[in-house]
Amino acid sequence: MLEKYYNPGNLEISKNNPFLGECTPSKHKRFATYVNMHLGYRAMYKLLNNYIRLYNLNNIEKILHRYAPNNENHTENYIKFVSNNSGIDRK
Repeated sequence: MLEKYYNPGNLEISKNNPFLGECTPSKHKRFATYVNMHLGYRAMYKLLNNYIRLYNLNNIEKILHRYAPNNENHTENYIKFVSNNSGIDRK
């Protein structure tokens, strides 16, 4: 049976300040588990909103370089995909 992680953003476990609804301990070693999908989406929204408010990451390119860094992802492909499918310029 597939376990439910309710983590649509694939967010890592929040060590210092868990998001509302984050299960502790998580059912996964690295990634957070949320009690339901609604709170998983909320955590993703809050994280991305913090990128904009706190770090001035105010475009797709800046956000995705932090959210999906090159050392773990094909960030450039991700930026192109999001920009093309959202209709929002990357910069």
